[in-house]
Amino acid sequence: MTKAIFKEYLIYSVKRWLHQKRMDLGKENQLALLTLDNFSGHCFEADELHKIKKDLNIKLLYFPANTTSFTQPLDPVLSFKPFCIVGKPTMGVF
Repeated sequence: MTKAIFKEYLIYSVKRWLHQKRMDLGKENQLALLTLDNFSGHCFEADELHKIKKDLNIKLLYFPANTTSFTQPLDPVLSFKPFCIVGKPTMGVF
């Protein structure tokens, strides 16, 4: 994912989703927290970042380097899931 694609995703998809959730909760001006890892595509220039935060009414929290495995602990489970059916291995004995 490039910085341009991520910015477009934030502006269109996340903005629409946040608007819908805020309307559902009846809190149109509710501040939202978006957590990101330190992938280079998630980083913006300061003025660009300020504009995005203001437009979306969000606060960005960047996790420290090399902590993605701690903040996304289910990634290994999801990649293993296709090899199991109801808890039983389908590709041999583990």
